[in-house]
Amino acid sequence: MGREILNTQSAINYSIEELTEAYNQTRQDYIVPMPMTPARLQAYVDAYDVDLKSSCVVLDEEDSDLIIGLGMLGRRHNRSWITRVGVLPYTRKLGAGGEIITHLIETSKRSNIQFTWLEVIYGNDPAQRLFMRNHFKQTRELMVLRRPPMTTITDRKLLAMPAIVEECDKEDAISEFAESSEIPNWLNQAETLRNLDDLLVKRIVFQSGWEGRLFYELTTLQIKRVIVQVINGPAEQVTAASLAWLHQEHLMPDAVCENFEVNDPRIKGYLRAGYFESFRRVEMVRRNH
Repeated sequence: MGREILNTQSAINYSIEELTEAYNQTRQDYIVPMPMTPARLQAYVDAYDVDLKSSCVVLDEEDSDLIIGLGMLGRRHNRSWITRVGVLPYTRKLGAGGEIITHLIETSKRSNIQFTWLEVIYGNDPAQRLFMRNHFKQTRELMVLRRPPMTTITDRKLLAMPAIVEECDKEDAISEFAESSEIPNWLNQAETLRNLDDLLVKRIVFQSGWEGRLFYELTTLQIKRVIVQVINGPAEQVTAASLAWLHQEHLMPDAVCENFEVNDPRIKGYLRAGYFESFRRVEMVRRNH
């Protein structure tokens, strides 16, 4: 157990199947289980601009076929994003986690990337201490919300609000979203939305004059990446009413939205529409230059 395990390789040298297996092994006892399939991991890489060449794996010095650590790096303009970091449980005190973080920071610095972002599950104190030692500073707490299938909306005020619903031009809507004053987390940035081939965008205008825009992905079992952009009107009410329309149209699927700042006024609207807090993440940012 005292031997060094610092053989770091680029993730581009491994198949998506090998990376998926390594990810699942390193996360087997994680606070919030997030198992992956190769298809889901590939979709993750595509959506979040993960650069596999800049991402890394750490190998056991005595068994070069054994991946004992993994870390991925997303890249956008002058910022990068560290994600999917994990090491096998029995190696966590041998320096592999620190090696991964150092590698991804140095890769970002060599590319003249000014800021590096990451998130850590709230309550994962060892990981947060590791990031703080590497000069990451907490910026905000983020909330992950879920809505179970077949959840009934009982708020009559929401149900009684008829609306005009129009399909939006995806690129125009994303461009307007990018120009808003909102500063979304990496998962919800305009670049992510542009990467989603199946993204749906709806404009909802209420008789009161309120207006909202809905971004979401619809599958048979789940409505993913549910984002309400408030165009006009009170944030809580526009959010709740927009979601009420969405979930009356699609009653069966589970729904999820991720990484909303805990003080975001829209969260109360999500809760009114049947969502609940699943867990929290802590967003952290490091200035590289």
